[in-house]
Amino acid sequence: DVNCIPIQSLEELLREGIGMHNCVGSYGEMVIEKKCYIYKVMKPERCTLELGISGKHYSIKQLKLAWNKEPTDKTKKIIADWLEYNKGR
Repeated sequence: DVNCIPIQSLEELLREGIGMHNCVGSYGEMVIEKKCYIYKVMKPERCTLELGISGKHYSIKQLKLAWNKEPTDKTKKIIADWLEYNKGR
C-alpha cells in the first residue's frame, strides 16, 4: 500500500523540510522551475521523495526517512513499482 502526496506549495515544502529534518525546503526554485517534484510519502514508511525529470521521463533521485536516513529495501522497491505503474498517467 502506497500513499504519496505531492507537495504543491513552498509552504508545504518548508514544512516537509522542517518536519523531516532535511534540506528539501531549499528546493523551492527547482520545484517552481519543474526540475523536480517532491512528494510526502506516508506509506509504506514516512519518507520524502524527490523525482527528477528528464524530458518526459521521471526517476527517483532521493528517497529518505527523517534525518536523511535510508528507507528499507522493501520501501525502495514499493516506491519504484509505484513510479513505474504511474508512468504515463
